[in-house]
Amino acid sequence: FFFFKQKTAYEISACLVGSEMCIRDRSVPIPVKGSPEDPSTKVNVLLQAYISRLKLDGYALNADMVYVTQSASRIVRGLFEVFLRRGWASIAETTLNVAKMIDKRMWSCMTPLRQFRGIPEEILRRIEKKEQFTWEHFYNMSAQQIGDLVKFPKLGKTLHKMVHQFPRVEIKAYVQPITRSCLRVELAITPDFQWDENIHGYSEPFWIMVTDVDNEICLLYTSDAADDLLCVDLGGRRIIKKK
Repeated sequence: FFFFKQKTAYEISACLVGSEMCIRDRSVPIPVKGSPEDPSTKVNVLLQAYISRLKLDGYALNADMVYVTQSASRIVRGLFEVFLRRGWASIAETTLNVAKMIDKRMWSCMTPLRQFRGIPEEILRRIEKKEQFTWEHFYNMSAQQIGDLVKFPKLGKTLHKMVHQFPRVEIKAYVQPITRSCLRVELAITPDFQWDENIHGYSEPFWIMVTDVDNEICLLYTSDAADDLLCVDLGGRRIIKKK
């Protein structure tokens, strides 16, 4: 048996060389303007390559990729928790989106249908080219309309089912001022998707945040889950109020 010592941040080579430079210059979707000698540049390139599902050559490069990807999700999730507890709504939301991109290995500009298996790559690309159609448009379309849109009528029923299996909740807020510094907020949360245990498991977690009008300050937040009975537990004792 072979034993490999886990690399630390200081053991990763600090500069980009050879194939790494090719990845930076040609493959990563977001241009990296940093110096090749800067360690943060290499981490940026490797992280983008991981999300983009690029294949890398060379043992050293793949070893660095493993360390970066194993640490990235944990660090970004930790930053999200820090920003959330400090009440920084906008940056917390951005960090959560980055964490989801790392976990799912897909960019936010891609169609959420990429998380389902069995859809041809050509169909996914056609959907992503329809930038004028939001996810709400697909949700309100019939199976026939979706099939005609992707120019594959036989797949319309399957895509329609997947769209309605994607986790979605409807939220109605009731706000009541009590004093100058106290506001009562009641949320009516209704799951609005078709449950499939093979896809969703036994629960589907959601983050719920209440922010100010500028979406800068997080007033309160909670993390709850919808279960297979399509009900959401929003216990008041689990809501954390920011002072």
